[in-house]
Amino acid sequence: MKDQKTLLTLKEDVRKGGYYPLPPAMGLKQGSAVRRISSERLQDEIRHRYLDRDPQVKIKGNFILRAQRPAILDVYCGSAHFRAEGDVPDRATGEGLTKESILKQLQKTKDTPFVFDAADIDPEEGLFLPVSSLNRIRREALAGLQGEIIASGRRDTISAPVRETAGEKTENLTIKDNDDRKPRRHVLLSDPSLLAFVLSFDDVDRICLDTVYYLDHQERTPAGDIMAVKEAGKECMLVMPWIWREKTQRLFQKIFPEQVTALSDGYLIRLADQIPFCSEKAKRDNVILAADSSVYTWNTGAVRELSQLGLAEFTMSMELNHHELAGLADKRSELVVYGYQKIMITEQCLKKNTTACDGNPSWIYLQDRTGRKTRIATHCGICMNTVYNSEPLCLYDLSEKEKIFEQIGAVRYDFTTETKQQAGMILKGEERPLHYTRGHFYRGVE
Repeated sequence: MKDQKTLLTLKEDVRKGGYYPLPPAMGLKQGSAVRRISSERLQDEIRHRYLDRDPQVKIKGNFILRAQRPAILDVYCGSAHFRAEGDVPDRATGEGLTKESILKQLQKTKDTPFVFDAADIDPEEGLFLPVSSLNRIRREALAGLQGEIIASGRRDTISAPVRETAGEKTENLTIKDNDDRKPRRHVLLSDPSLLAFVLSFDDVDRICLDTVYYLDHQERTPAGDIMAVKEAGKECMLVMPWIWREKTQRLFQKIFPEQVTALSDGYLIRLADQIPFCSEKAKRDNVILAADSSVYTWNTGAVRELSQLGLAEFTMSMELNHHELAGLADKRSELVVYGYQKIMITEQCLKKNTTACDGNPSWIYLQDRTGRKTRIATHCGICMNTVYNSEPLCLYDLSEKEKIFEQIGAVRYDFTTETKQQAGMILKGEERPLHYTRGHFYRGVE
């Protein structure tokens, strides 16, 4: 029954633990998984509030067209989001698609509950898609957005509707240039002690919670932290461990059962081995699957293959320089602009090899002959150690200088042992740390 996609709209509400007979014609067998993705009551309510009165809800869109990659249309309505992938464009024999020609097709939303309030259209020059392909991706995106709103039952995703009288055109739809759109801001927390402080920043759009912390500190349940992020109106991603073996997976499933992972907005994977495990969950809960910089994305072919496996976002490689990164960047890309970067993962217990293993997760430091201290996180929950660079990566001060910041969809700040004062200074961009590195940004692979 894995590939069966038969839809059935229930005619009455069914409470948790309740019983509802399914038609024998559906061919379901005992033990088959059934997902409730629709509610007739919610559909009737939306029809009454929005469709029957002929209003349209304002939404925003982001259309990306790149050579040898599927076209992408992201649509947003409040906190609701849906991404549709279209066909791979051909090389145009003439002028190719322009922002205006794409906009013309996006505007055709008359038979939907939505109207575009703004559209960020980013086509590569000299590419072509037939009108039928543009119409298809628009229909899929809008249908998916409507389904996402109905399935989740969210009310905060609906903004004020706008009316369009007969013979009138909606005048508030504009093309947004990339120059006017700043990247989203994401923060990765290795320790949730900074969570409340970071949530106070209105311009932080997403919090990435490192699941390793909860595997180490099993007395702290992750559900409360995830809900705190969601209640603050921000996205919450679960960051997967650096090592993924059977014992790690078993512990992860214990600490993060399905009812907890379903609260999040997706997964940031650190290993390709995690794709089967996370993609199944991402499909079930209709959430984002993203790749961290440790997953190979050094060329368009790798990105295309990962996209076909369900990954929708990509953290750019720490090994490439700004020229190489610019050749790969698009609105699916996230660039780490601050943080102590991992230089080694080891399952050799450094405490045991130096003093004695006490089983308590902590930070230890190794000092070299120059006096520089290398920070090491001991993850006793899964017997793993993360060795970090002695100086943090710092790129956020280059946002006005480097063109890549106009291309990417998000920047990310990785916090490990920073204090509130340090984190605040970094997020406000007041000044650079006293000691820092640019990493490979100007150097590249040697």
